[in-house]
Amino acid sequence: MVWTSIELPIWRVLSGEQPWPGIPLSDEGMWEDTWKKVEALKETNPKGRYFAHHYIAYGESTGAL
Repeated sequence: MVWTSIELPIWRVLSGEQPWPGIPLSDEGMWEDTWKKVEALKETNPKGRYFAHHYIAYGESTGAL
């Protein structure tokens, strides 16, 4: 079975504030549950910017191959 990123509990609700990727507003969870939280936040604060994204830090690149 092939796993895709939407099947992993790596998704968080993030605000659209700077710096990228935004400020995390939730714990990590599944894709569909995270989007439900995003939609609920948009209903309570229509002027806010919310989205689902993973918050995995890959570290700094050294530029070496």
